[in-house]
Amino acid sequence: MPPLPQHPELIGLADEYASAVLDIAQASNAQDAFVQELDALAQATREVEGLGVFLASPFISPEQKEQVMEKALAGNASELARNFLGVLIRNGRGGLLPLVAARCGQMLDHRQGRIEVVVRSVSPLDEAVRNELAAALQALLKAEPMLKLELDESLLGGLQIEVGDEIIDASLASQLRRLRSEMLSRRFISQTGA
Repeated sequence: MPPLPQHPELIGLADEYASAVLDIAQASNAQDAFVQELDALAQATREVEGLGVFLASPFISPEQKEQVMEKALAGNASELARNFLGVLIRNGRGGLLPLVAARCGQMLDHRQGRIEVVVRSVSPLDEAVRNELAAALQALLKAEPMLKLELDESLLGGLQIEVGDEIIDASLASQLRRLRSEMLSRRFISQTGA
């Protein structure tokens, strides 16, 4: 799957769309279902060959895009999802759908007091460890952690925990790097007499 755009202006624009449509979905208490539906549409842009290009193309009129998408989604998507996609298309922003969907999901999580936490380990964590880790993170973060577990053999052992921009690195590999650095600096100090 191609990475989502990281340009600040596009993220800001996607945030505006996401916030507005999430408010509408929340007013009818349909925010969870809507975000899932938006995620499914975004996934389709990545999996259905040419769909993402079609939605982003400046060479296809918004009217043509809307007609095609309305036919494709009739009976398969809620009125809110179809209308929202129509707004994106009419405004020349159909290509932003995956980013808007991602931002919508993040906003909903934030509004509901959830936060994504990436946990990397060398081997799969058993249920007891996952539960203990989740409880400790909830106490620390004052939010419900949504654990995203990843395997990374380069850690050698221990864990690496990522929350937003913060990384807690309690891996064996990082401990060995720190130890090596400390030993080299001590050796340097003893050799220079400093």
